[in-house]
Amino acid sequence: MKMMISNSHINEAMEMKIVAIINAIQDIEGLHIERLGEFSKYINENKIGVFLTYRQIDIFRKPIFNTEIKIQTYPYDTNSISGYRQIYFKDQNDQFLIKSVAFGAFVDLISGRTVRLPKNAINAINDYKKDSEMELLPRKIDVTNQDFKFIKEITVEKSKIDRYKHLNNAFYVEYAINLLKDINKYNRIRAEYLKPLVADELVKLSMTKEENNKVLVKLSNTLDETNAIIEFSKVNLSV
Repeated sequence: MKMMISNSHINEAMEMKIVAIINAIQDIEGLHIERLGEFSKYINENKIGVFLTYRQIDIFRKPIFNTEIKIQTYPYDTNSISGYRQIYFKDQNDQFLIKSVAFGAFVDLISGRTVRLPKNAINAINDYKKDSEMELLPRKIDVTNQDFKFIKEITVEKSKIDRYKHLNNAFYVEYAINLLKDINKYNRIRAEYLKPLVADELVKLSMTKEENNKVLVKLSNTLDETNAIIEFSKVNLSV
C-alpha cells in the first residue's frame, strides 16, 4: 500500500505522528485480512474478531510531510488461536523507516472468548517467515519492581471507539504519549493490551520515572485492573 504523508498525519516538526503511524498500521492490517479469502470469509460469517494483545514499533526514521511511503505486511507463526503480523514502512528508495510486529488472538465477538479456527481458514493465511533481523521483545512487558505514580484520570471518549466497541488501540498509546515531556526522544514503543476499555469508562493513568532511557505508563480502571501497559524506550536500532 502506498501512502502520501499529508497535513492530518504530521506534527509541528512535519513528521508523522505516532497515532497516525498506528492508524496506518491498522489500516493495512485490516485490508490484508479482508483479502485472505477463506480466512476472511470464515471469521466474518462466524462473528470472530482478531484482537490485538501486543504491538512493538521500532522507528528508524519518521515519515515526513509530502513524501510517499510504502507500507507492507504479512502474517507469520499463525496457529488455530493466534498469530503474528509483520509490518514495514519504507521510503521511496526502499529503505526501512519503521518495523512493527503485532500479535493477536481470535476471539468470538459474542462470548468474548478465544476460539480455535479450522485448518482450511488457517491455511488460507499463507504465512511468511519471521524477520530474523528485528529484535522482537517478549509480549509480556515486565513491570516487576516498577513504581508507578498516579498522574490523572480521564474518561474514554465515544469518538475513539472502534468497530468492536472498544477504545481503539492507537488511543491507549496516545493517552500515554500525552503524559510524556518529549515523545521524540524515544524510538521504540511497546504496548501490551490486557483488558479493553469502553466508552465513558474512567481510566487512571500512572507512570514510572524514566530510567535507562525507558519509561512505562499504566492504564487501569476503577477496580485497579490493568487495561494496558505502554513502554517507551530509546535503543540502538539497526536494519
